[in-house]
Amino acid sequence: MKAKYSLVLGGVIVLAAIFRLLFLFELRVSPDFAAPRFDAGYHDYWARGLATGDWTPPAYRPDPRIQASPYFRPPGYPYFLAGLYRIFHGNLLWVRAAQMAMGVLNCLLAYFFGAGLFGRRPGLVYSVLMSIYWSFINFEGEFLEPVLLVFLGLVFFLLVLRWLEKRSPFILFAAGLVTGIYALTSPNVLLFIPVAVLWIAFVRARDDTWRIAFRNAGVYVLGAVVAIGPATIRNAVVARDTVLISSNAGINLYIGNNETADGFSASAPEVGEWSCFEFPGIVNRLERE
Repeated sequence: MKAKYSLVLGGVIVLAAIFRLLFLFELRVSPDFAAPRFDAGYHDYWARGLATGDWTPPAYRPDPRIQASPYFRPPGYPYFLAGLYRIFHGNLLWVRAAQMAMGVLNCLLAYFFGAGLFGRRPGLVYSVLMSIYWSFINFEGEFLEPVLLVFLGLVFFLLVLRWLEKRSPFILFAAGLVTGIYALTSPNVLLFIPVAVLWIAFVRARDDTWRIAFRNAGVYVLGAVVAIGPATIRNAVVARDTVLISSNAGINLYIGNNETADGFSASAPEVGEWSCFEFPGIVNRLERE
C-alpha cells in the first residue's frame, strides 16, 4: 500500500513538472520575458545589482537609490532572486526554470503536510491541487514573491507538525527563523507572530508550567528576531532611518484608500502615476512641500 501511494505521488510530481515546462516554453515568447515590468522589473533591477554590483538604473528610469535608502519593498525575494542570478549567471530562462522547480518541490511539501495532518489520501489530493493550480504556475514564471512565500509557509507548518511530535526548542527556533524570513518577504505576517506565540504557549502549558510554556514561545520569537534583525540594523546604519523591514506600507495604504483610488492602478492625487523607481523622488518632493 505504501508503494502504491509513492507511485501515485511520483505521478503527481511528473504532472506538476509537465504543466510548468509547457508554461515555461510559452513564456519565452512573452513580451516581458526579457524586460520584466512594474514590481517584477524593480525586483529584477535590485537582484542584478546585488548579484553583479552594477546599479545602473534601466533606461528612462530614475535611480531608486536602493543602496542608500531604507528597503522600500521587502528584501527577502530580491535577495533570493539575486542568489539565482549568481547561480545561473543572469540567464532568465534558467532562473524561471529554478522557480518552477521550487513550485514542483512545493507540491511534494504539500503532500507531506497534508499527509501529516489528515493521512496519505488527503495529502495526495492536496498535492494534485497544488500541481495544477494555475495561479501558482503563473507566478512561478514571474519575478514576484508568491513561489517563495508558498515554500516558506509549507516549511513553517511542517516544522510545527514536527514540534508537536518532538517538542524540541531547536525546532521552534527554526520555525521562528522561517517566520522571520517570511516577514522579510511579506511583512504582514508579523501580525501572525503574536497569535503563534499564544498558541505555542497554550499547547506547551498542557504538559508543563506556564513559565516553561512562555519560555518556549520566547525561543520562537528569538528565531524571528534573528532573521529580521539584520534588515532593521541595515536600514538604521545605511539609511539612518528606523524602518523595521520596508517603508512601502504608508504609500500603499494611501494609494488604496485615497478619494481617487480605483482599485488597480498605482496613482494618487499628490504623486500621480508612479513606480517603485520614482519613490525617492516622491519623498524628496513631499519633504520640500
